[in-house]
Amino acid sequence: MICRILFTTLSAILVTFPALAGPNICWIDRVVSEGSAVRVLFSRSGYNITGGNKLQGRFIIGYNEIIWLSGPKERTTESGLLLMQNESAALIQGVEDTCMITFAEMDGRKGVTAHASFSVPPAPATENSVFVPSE
Repeated sequence: MICRILFTTLSAILVTFPALAGPNICWIDRVVSEGSAVRVLFSRSGYNITGGNKLQGRFIIGYNEIIWLSGPKERTTESGLLLMQNESAALIQGVEDTCMITFAEMDGRKGVTAHASFSVPPAPATENSVFVPSE
């Protein structure tokens, strides 16, 4: 009985966790073009997701805003995350729920490739990659 309850609870979590959820993979609401770059706008879910970008620094996503914790934009807030060609950012919501978003072009359209991973041991990791085109 306990195993059944645990399996049902784990199944519900795997179906609903935000990193892999349908069109909102990696908590992305939408991607918009800004010149040669793209801006990733995140869902207004209120999750506090920690992120990092090699060139821009560390940040937290909360209610669709990026709050910069370090780097050249430290202590500033902006709407979404601007990614240029050859840039990516890692997003983490706990050790089990991670994403990597990378600037990408597919069929002449700019956007991002979002790679999400969710793992709660002892279950195997669930992973998904999706190209999210810009509007």
